[in-house]
Amino acid sequence: MRFSVIMPVFNRPQYMHREAIGSVLAQTFTDYELIVVDDGSTDDTQAVLTSYGSQLKVLRQPNSGAETARHNGARHAQGEYIVFLDSDDLLCSGALEAYDHVIKECSSPPLIIGSWVEFEDGSPLPPQVNTKPGHVEVSVYKDFLSRDIHMGLSNSLIVIRKSTLEKLGGPQRTAPNLLLDDFHICLQTGTEGPCVVVRKPITLAYRRHPSNAHQNPAGNVKAILSLVQYEQRGGYPGGKTRRKERYLWIGSICLHWIRKWLKARQLKFIYPLVLHASPMLGVASVKKIGKYMGISPSQPLLVLNGKIAG
Repeated sequence: MRFSVIMPVFNRPQYMHREAIGSVLAQTFTDYELIVVDDGSTDDTQAVLTSYGSQLKVLRQPNSGAETARHNGARHAQGEYIVFLDSDDLLCSGALEAYDHVIKECSSPPLIIGSWVEFEDGSPLPPQVNTKPGHVEVSVYKDFLSRDIHMGLSNSLIVIRKSTLEKLGGPQRTAPNLLLDDFHICLQTGTEGPCVVVRKPITLAYRRHPSNAHQNPAGNVKAILSLVQYEQRGGYPGGKTRRKERYLWIGSICLHWIRKWLKARQLKFIYPLVLHASPMLGVASVKKIGKYMGISPSQPLLVLNGKIAG
């Protein structure tokens, strides 16, 4: 089996669960399984999942957080690759077909990062949700630490070889419901290569709504500090040789949220980052200045089954 799609669910409106599940069942590529991990829901989630019968595999666990749910699902996965999908997002119908194309053409990379379009909850679904993949354009990097930092990340964009995920050894942090699992996983695999970033087609529709986990400032501070502490303990690979690149990634995350909190005048969330992550903020700030001065390197672009485009 090529893919195992892992979807953690917990107490969301029924239509979100159904749209997310429906987007997987509508894939043009059919060599996959869908594993839904109910993270201790107390609403009608179980009834919704039961209604799909054998179309999906359901696992249940006490409420332990999405990171634990993802690794729980991965332990039961039969697929060669794990595709993560949050229950408020949608896979575009050609996503798995595009990912399979990347795997074949790029020598089975350990890590693939998809591309997304954002939409507001309550608005029509983006047309890309039902678009066939067509040409696949990617950027191929030596590894994750080498890739363009100016691209967003979400758990729902991560496609990781199961054998690579297994080497991480399961959830590494004890705090439940910790945000930024996406960056944590990618930094853990930071020196595994190559890392392939899909530029086209769009593979994910990311839903924005008031309950998005990243709308929680205190949670984001806690999550960022968790990345900082993990780095300071030497948890991420690459040693001293790749330290600057890790600092750049973590510092760039800090800068992203500092700008948001400055704009919202939520200064109390900024102080802990300045206090504990100042070396990383320094590296990221220098990079930012370089970009404004026009010295940021261009990114590689490859059209699969076509010519080199850049």
